Amino acid sequence: MQVDTNQFLKDGYLVLKNVVPPDQLAPLRHSCEILAERQRALSISDWESVPSPIVAINEVCDSETMNVVRFLLHDNTMGVSQQLLNSSQLAPISMEVMCNPIKDFGPGSWHRDIKPNYQAPLCGLQEDMMTNGPSYLQWNIALYDDNNFCLVPGTHQRPNTADENQRLVDNPQGALPEGVVADLKAGDGVVYLNWMLHRGARYSPKQRRTIHQVYRTFGDNNTPNYNGLFFYWDSDLVQKLPADCQPVFKRYLELGKQERALWASVLYSILQADPVGFKANLSTLHAAEKGQMVTVILLSKLAFRIRSLKNPSLVQHLPSERKVDFDVAQGTVRRSTTALPAPPKEPELHLYQLEDIAKRFSAEDLDTLWDRFSVLDAKLKTNQEEFNPGFQFGPSPYRFNAMPEDFEVEDFIASWTR
Repeated sequence: MQVDTNQFLKDGYLVLKNVVPPDQLAPLRHSCEILAERQRALSISDWESVPSPIVAINEVCDSETMNVVRFLLHDNTMGVSQQLLNSSQLAPISMEVMCNPIKDFGPGSWHRDIKPNYQAPLCGLQEDMMTNGPSYLQWNIALYDDNNFCLVPGTHQRPNTADENQRLVDNPQGALPEGVVADLKAGDGVVYLNWMLHRGARYSPKQRRTIHQVYRTFGDNNTPNYNGLFFYWDSDLVQKLPADCQPVFKRYLELGKQERALWASVLYSILQADPVGFKANLSTLHAAEKGQMVTVILLSKLAFRIRSLKNPSLVQHLPSERKVDFDVAQGTVRRSTTALPAPPKEPELHLYQLEDIAKRFSAEDLDTLWDRFSVLDAKLKTNQEEFNPGFQFGPSPYRFNAMPEDFEVEDFIASWTR
């Protein structure tokens, strides 16, 4: 299947017909129904209380349902992703089935899959992506007719407008003037960049079995940021695979292992105040010189995350919902009811990958390393809390949109070699 990569980069998404070959539709439906029953049995209370119950394919698949995993490697999925990301070095890092709830929950809220405490500011991410190409994308592939996915074309390239901010403050589930619905017939798919504004149109009991998978690149011009950095599956999945599939998935895990060693090396060069080693490692992580500051910011977030593993008291888990008085014109918070929001609890399958990096450093090393990022961390914050209604986060002192001014890679190096 050949696709229009220019249109994808322009709009941020493509709707593709017959992603599922007709002869595979019924078998995939059958397997996904088995997977849904298994997942529901594992967490019946959760399944019945959320608007979009999720099947973690890697948790409940077996030889009987292996066609779902094989489909992730199909030319219509993996092959198309290779075209859109302009890379042959890809891996599926997440594999799920989105299902319908048992009651009507109504529409979802518009959002971008970005958390400013975990990622670089939006404008930096967008400039890096548009300059060096995307390194991460998501799919929704409908096994039954599905018109539940809405998005705003082009918002992967820009921040919210003032009008969008006002509308999202007034009603985060309401219509946006430029919003469109990805109307998928059974077998169709939508592939998209998840930094764009998107939402669920309506979470109703209408039957829904939509495969949701995520692919990321390794060793190309730039680095996936937060959502696309780590695998949501591990070697347990490999043991379930048929013999002919095991080598390719072992290769994916090896790519992750090699990259984590590189992350550790670049952090160690900062710890050792070694600018030459730092530049060499950074260029391996993010080959294109333009946009490297985005990866440096991701390094700062990673340093905090691994430091928190050895000092859990650094992370205070707070409720995700906060009442705020938001100044739409300024993008700032006039009144906030709680303290600084902390990162949410790490996904369980992220922990072994974070620990693989953290184990190379002592607690004292990580304190020193975090001190090396202190100037950058301060640059990433504002004098007061900000809030953006289109993000997956409450008010935060971290910048939502704007990159730090007049602070590039050389300035970062100077901050810890002074």
